[in-house]
Amino acid sequence: MNNYRDITLTSVLQKLLEKIMYRRKVKRCSKIEFPHKFQQGFRPQCGSITAAFTVKESICHYLERNAVFLDNAKALNSVWIQGLQYMVYKLGFNGNFLKILNDSFHGVTAYELYNGQKSKEYPIEQGAGQGRTLTAWLFLVMINGLATKFEVSGLGLSIKNLHIPCDFLADLLLATSIRNLQLQLDIVHGYANTWRLNCNSSKSLLMQFTCRKLPPKEPEVQCYIGNTPIFWETSKVYMGITLCSILKLDNDMLIRAERGVQLLIAL
Repeated sequence: MNNYRDITLTSVLQKLLEKIMYRRKVKRCSKIEFPHKFQQGFRPQCGSITAAFTVKESICHYLERNAVFLDNAKALNSVWIQGLQYMVYKLGFNGNFLKILNDSFHGVTAYELYNGQKSKEYPIEQGAGQGRTLTAWLFLVMINGLATKFEVSGLGLSIKNLHIPCDFLADLLLATSIRNLQLQLDIVHGYANTWRLNCNSSKSLLMQFTCRKLPPKEPEVQCYIGNTPIFWETSKVYMGITLCSILKLDNDMLIRAERGVQLLIAL
């Protein structure tokens, strides 16, 4: 059952209403500098390409440094609705906008459909509503405070006048030392506890990058999310690119070459 996610189906009228709400709030978002500049997802002219470029250039700038790839468990479906409403209010979106948003979460129900059989309806008490027009924007609101905390902390990488502590398209933290990485994880853990977000430590991993020809030995120091340890790895697929601890693209090229051969044989 944990492999399934519910999808929110809304009427055409509600989709049109949320489109109008979104267009009206975009102007205000630009004035209050929302979403945060660390957020690469769901922003104009940002996405997987800019995120991958930022990460790889940051790795190449530092000869040796550490990163942790976090997994936010069931991110959209586990959003705390009351906390989300409070954050929307704190951003300055109140009045009719907030009333309509609150009403859209009131009395929402769901049911299971399997082999044509429909279950009894049950109330939805959490989640931003995966499939809604406003879902992406609402999740940006939920994690915007975490980006602000990273900016204030001063932790992470500094390239001249650029401060790069994280990449929020795929939940990546960057640091020059394991100690700083742990401090960043403590910020994540504290924020997650406050706003009821779930970090999936079993799918999260640590990597240490180096310019040496041989992969670095696994550090003896362990990092934790709360009391749960995160394990070290030597490679990670990030935005379609295989990041290796020795900063080489050989594995990525081999994987693509093998796929090319398979496609050629299939043809």
